[in-house]
Amino acid sequence: VTIVSDKPEKIAELIHTLMDRGTTLLQAKGGYTKTEKEVVYCVVSRSEINRLKDIVYHADPKAFIVVSDAYDVMGEGFTWK
Repeated sequence: VTIVSDKPEKIAELIHTLMDRGTTLLQAKGGYTKTEKEVVYCVVSRSEINRLKDIVYHADPKAFIVVSDAYDVMGEGFTWK
């Protein structure tokens, strides 16, 4: 999930606290506005998507959220097959 928001630190902290998931903050620049921003990147399971969207919406109703499929995920918090 990629989240563009004016409140990235708040959103990342809520994801850490309420979902026990890690996040990555990426530096970004708006293509139209040229505004510098931080983008929150987080990988969650399909069953966690709605909870994540609710958390983000309550933290920042104006956030832009992109949900993408991942072919494979390996690492802490995800099962190795």
